[in-house]
Amino acid sequence: MVAVTIERTAKRKFKGASKDAICGAPDYLTDEHREMPHVVRFSGGRSSAAMVLSLARSKALAAERNDVVLFANTTAEHPETYEFARKVCDELEAEHGIPCFWFEFCTYETASRTGWRRREGYRLVDRTRKATPDDPPFSPGYREDGSAFEALASLRAMLPNRSLRFCTQALKVRPGIELLGEWFSGGPGPRHLGHHHPEPQSSPADDAERYAGKQFTQEAYETIRGFAHQDPPARPEQRWQIFTQVELKRKGGQRPEVDLAGRHGTPFKYLTLLGLRADEPKRVNRALFDAMLNDGTTGSKCRYDSHPAGESIACPLSDHEATKESVDIFWKSQPYDLGIDGRQGNCVYCPMKGEAALRALAANEETKDSGPMSIGWWADIESRYGRAATSEGADRFRFLSLRAPSYAEIAADPSPREGANTQTLPCQCGD
Repeated sequence: MVAVTIERTAKRKFKGASKDAICGAPDYLTDEHREMPHVVRFSGGRSSAAMVLSLARSKALAAERNDVVLFANTTAEHPETYEFARKVCDELEAEHGIPCFWFEFCTYETASRTGWRRREGYRLVDRTRKATPDDPPFSPGYREDGSAFEALASLRAMLPNRSLRFCTQALKVRPGIELLGEWFSGGPGPRHLGHHHPEPQSSPADDAERYAGKQFTQEAYETIRGFAHQDPPARPEQRWQIFTQVELKRKGGQRPEVDLAGRHGTPFKYLTLLGLRADEPKRVNRALFDAMLNDGTTGSKCRYDSHPAGESIACPLSDHEATKESVDIFWKSQPYDLGIDGRQGNCVYCPMKGEAALRALAANEETKDSGPMSIGWWADIESRYGRAATSEGADRFRFLSLRAPSYAEIAADPSPREGANTQTLPCQCGD
């Protein structure tokens, strides 16, 4: 095996560190990176928020370069995350002129060789208001009921778990890549997705007829796929300007979609900025290594799924030696902060936290509602979408592992259990 080393410029402390900024522009590896459009993947957490505000305040972001900030709403975030992310985006747009877009996973119908099917897509959402049944389809409010997360489980008929954690890819990364392809194309907004028939052309029953797996009966599969089919059969075209207060001086008329992956030639190049700190070297190196695998690649058979061939990655916080302590100091001097207990995180009952941490959260749970803030909601999702298992001693695939306790069991008795997994796996939602 050939050893690969990622060479980077020497790290330095940010000379302008103050209550206004803890980092500036990243250590650009090439002059070309400096000129590329910058995309900030804003996770809604304190580190990425400190990064993007610092970049904007130190003039390291520029609307003229087509820079943009993206927030992917899994719809299962902590309620305080939405309030915090909204304040960050309001400053970025009102004071620095940097557009911010919130988007969500959704499904839509399209034709295939075997008939009409549901596909994975995305939609822009209005960060200023919560979704209601009366929202116009071209301008919906944001959801906080976990429905996008459930739609994903319903569409794939399986749960993300500690070994197969596809929720980040499906709810954040890939929809964001689709969004960028349309943003960089220069048109007025995302194009229409799906068909133009007034009524749905597919159904859970159609899905069940095509189902050839062994984990579910056709009847059970039809029930599981039902939730995904509650989405409208199409997402109408949308307009960027509706979802940002920044005046977008973009050319009218939709140009061809930008080829981010280099499927048909030279890929479109841009720089993604991640809020990974200097005290997270493994996460930094993993992100940079993944992006390096794509450097210079072209064609659909020569690219890494999570990072289009034209994407380069930089980590300004790491470059400027910012740590968790730096981030804490930064927020102490701001007029607001993320009001979340550090043990909760944006996704309170994420299985990556491990059984022991989840038990502690469930034991101290204050809310008893039916939403993602309650372990009961997660237990319900697990019971309905967990695939059947044939291994001895295990009947169903669960969030934690094949033989770990279910969320329902933890909710019923959250007291510490001898032998419970205490390992918290690295979160990669900001990647």
